[in-house]
Amino acid sequence: MSIRCIVSGCRYFSDAEFTDATLLELLSNVLSNIEIISGERKGAEHCGELFASHHNIPLSFISPDWKKSQHYEDGKANIDFDHHQSIVNYASKLPNSCLIAFWDNATFDTKDLIERAVKAQLHVCIVNILDHSSKWIS
Repeated sequence: MSIRCIVSGCRYFSDAEFTDATLLELLSNVLSNIEIISGERKGAEHCGELFASHHNIPLSFISPDWKKSQHYEDGKANIDFDHHQSIVNYASKLPNSCLIAFWDNATFDTKDLIERAVKAQLHVCIVNILDHSSKWIS
């Protein structure tokens, strides 16, 4: 593999057909040299897993470390930020790697992943799940 591509975004997003068409369009020139990275979360990440499986693209999972998670007062785990850094670190080991984020321009966890990817100098494309536009920002 010469390029690692993180596919991530909103947990409530589940449009696998749109994800497939968008990833084919954005990655068409590198499909034979790509590895999809999933953080094993529902939503956009699951759609990325389906894309990799459907197109016989290598897929790597970066699992959350539930033992290191911090908890909010309501008991829900907050592992996203350490998990995001692990995903970005794995992707950034190869040059020209990227993040394709299926985002609503509001959710804080996807924003955090985008910011970490930009800081690590990954190529970043934001796909707006509301109007289906996409834009490479770095």
